[in-house]
Amino acid sequence: MSFFDKIGDKYRSSDTLTRLIMLNCAMFALVLLTDIILTLLTKSTLTAATIFQYQQDPGNLIFRPWTLVTAPLTSWGLWHLLFNMLTLYWLGGLFLRRSTSAGMRGLYILGALAAMVCFTATNFAPFLRTAQGTMPLASASILAIGTALAFQAPDSTEKLPLLGYVKIKWIVIALGLADVALLPHPSAAMDLAHAGAAAMGWYYQYRLRQGSDITAPLNRLYVKFSDLIGKMIK
Repeated sequence: MSFFDKIGDKYRSSDTLTRLIMLNCAMFALVLLTDIILTLLTKSTLTAATIFQYQQDPGNLIFRPWTLVTAPLTSWGLWHLLFNMLTLYWLGGLFLRRSTSAGMRGLYILGALAAMVCFTATNFAPFLRTAQGTMPLASASILAIGTALAFQAPDSTEKLPLLGYVKIKWIVIALGLADVALLPHPSAAMDLAHAGAAAMGWYYQYRLRQGSDITAPLNRLYVKFSDLIGKMIK
């Protein structure tokens, strides 16, 4: 069995949280490989960030529609990836104690979509435009999950090294601030995108308390798409 066969088997047998982490790591490897190829083989100023991250200008989606899929799996470099994956592993595990894998998967996607909408909206306000022009959205998706968790069980506590028991709401706030501090190109546009993802996390929990799961339609679509892909590769 080849290395890639083993990875495929691991992915198929893993839970949603592990799959999300594997997809993020695979996307990081693809971005890194693309940057190496562009540096060695071309003289273009084009970067992998431009190719795979979400574009602030909605007109660019016509030329790079795949960013709707790739951007939620991208981070700002290695250290940001490590921080994001550790945060996702920890908060995702806490989330799954109180909710479902389908809910986490759907909220990860909805958080990214909310961030996309907000980031795109800033393109129409000149004072909010960012010189970077692109944005990775993994941290926004994770923030949506963390925000939902914070509103789901704000006063529940988790034991932290050196600090003892700390309420989940303070943990989520601290991680959110740490994520912003790690951004290499902070801007009002990116802050607004993260705020949109956080608002989606709150809305998910608000509707869930009313007996409605806003991720259900998205998850049904995901299952149908997965079944279709499964039939195609058999």
